[in-house]
Amino acid sequence: MVKKTAEYRLNRIKSSNQFRYYISFRDGRNTLCEVEVSREVFQAIETFGKVERNQTRWNERHIEQSELSEATFHKRAMRSSEDVEQVCLRNWQNEKLKQAISSLPEPQRRRLFLYLKGYTEATIAWREGWGLSH
Repeated sequence: MVKKTAEYRLNRIKSSNQFRYYISFRDGRNTLCEVEVSREVFQAIETFGKVERNQTRWNERHIEQSELSEATFHKRAMRSSEDVEQVCLRNWQNEKLKQAISSLPEPQRRRLFLYLKGYTEATIAWREGWGLSH
């Protein structure tokens, strides 16, 4: 049995009544080397190869293969991001609006909230006991 990867080759040879285990590889000078190893070392390297292969396959299945740019990430965001200046301005405007509404007399504030809830002017006038002409 011969198993080959890019870096090394595992070889199990049966001679007589027992197996002999070899690892073949090319060294730094591109010379082919073959080393006999124990069964335990052979199995450890074989197991490592399987784990590495499975991890590579998992990565291929689960990691997106396309190039992702900042624009792509931005489009995928659930809501577009705002810069700090926009957030501060919106918060400042909301605070000013709250102050202006809270400074209204109570009847005007109540009428404004009714209007914002969707009531028509006629309905608000009727609820307040006023006619439209008043």
